[in-house]
Amino acid sequence: MEGQTENRFGVQASMTREDMAVILSRLMELLKTEPPVRSEQVQFADAKDISRYAEAAVAAMQRAGIIQGFEDGRFVPKGAATRAQAAVMIDRLLQ
Repeated sequence: MEGQTENRFGVQASMTREDMAVILSRLMELLKTEPPVRSEQVQFADAKDISRYAEAAVAAMQRAGIIQGFEDGRFVPKGAATRAQAAVMIDRLLQ
């Protein structure tokens, strides 16, 4: 994990959905595990809102079936990841 800036980690900040994807992707790299490809890549309706640093991680985690968008086709990358969403993502990663 990296901080928000050189001198700030953001301990009290909410974790965004795109940051959760990045963390899970980096964890898989650390474990030397390739994410499986379980589905075709989805073009989220709000893909333009995904930060450049998170684009590859969001795409890989989506194809692996670890993260999903909402029924309206959005990913909501800047939205806070809820505890329930984080638990589901971690569970999917471990399976």
